[in-house]
Amino acid sequence: MKTGYPHDFRVHIRSEVLDQPSDIAGHFDGIFRVILNHLPSVHVVPPFEREPWPPALPANIEVVHSPDEARRLIVSMAEYLVTADNARAGTEEVVAQAPLSPGGPPANAVVFYISRRELEPLLAELDELSDRFSGVNDTIPISTIASSRIAQILLSRVVASPNIRPEDLRSLGR
Repeated sequence: MKTGYPHDFRVHIRSEVLDQPSDIAGHFDGIFRVILNHLPSVHVVPPFEREPWPPALPANIEVVHSPDEARRLIVSMAEYLVTADNARAGTEEVVAQAPLSPGGPPANAVVFYISRRELEPLLAELDELSDRFSGVNDTIPISTIASSRIAQILLSRVVASPNIRPEDLRSLGR
């Protein structure tokens, strides 16, 4: 029998600010990417304008004029997403996305909703945890942050979701 923490995949937490050109990086403040076992990513995004829904991929993804545009850009490209919406808190939604490249296959994203009250401490926690990762390939076992809000969301909502892609489950050893 296998012993130890049964869901001990590795995670990397990174602020999206770090991956953006300096002239627009500030618009991505508060957006975090949590990478699971180097493959699937879960983005945590503050509230954004929901009309139209789902957000379309902009014509030029390198031109971002506001935090709302940055958030909608990430939402239009994310595989899995955690965001705040009091009316939808505790639910999840599968959202059709446009192809990322012309003629490419359409994709689906899964949006996991939490309350606005839950979001603020989650973002503060992610900001603190992201300081543990000095390099883009640094990872830690999820068991080392098991009591954190993000680990609880990942384990109880994302990984447990019937909407997670089978290949993503396999990459997590499930």
